[in-house]
Amino acid sequence: MFGFVQLINKNTKEVLQQRIGSNEHLEYYSEKVWVVNDSQEIVFVNETSVAQPFKFMRPVPKDEVIQVFADLLEAEMPKDKEATWIGKASDLEAMEFSGHDVAGDTWNAFTQKGEWVGTSEY
Repeated sequence: MFGFVQLINKNTKEVLQQRIGSNEHLEYYSEKVWVVNDSQEIVFVNETSVAQPFKFMRPVPKDEVIQVFADLLEAEMPKDKEATWIGKASDLEAMEFSGHDVAGDTWNAFTQKGEWVGTSEY
């Protein structure tokens, strides 16, 4: 059964990283993907409240509004450029699974607050 493999903070339960996977992937992620320190653990869950679209640096809430800017490599959200795509993180993640490309080869993604959360260069 597929769900989500998560790297979490043991104390706060904050999701630090997330990938779609199954229970069988736990060992692979602990040995090959993430460096897990004593305050962290890798868990498998069937459902999650966060999304981590491809090339995002960390998970964000599923309902977080994301702005994607094509042909942009700056780490600050532009004030004078219109976003190529605006929508919920969960919608962006779902579009990627269907093969839909929202911004082309070069892009950066930001939250509504201007926090840099994803880049084509990650």
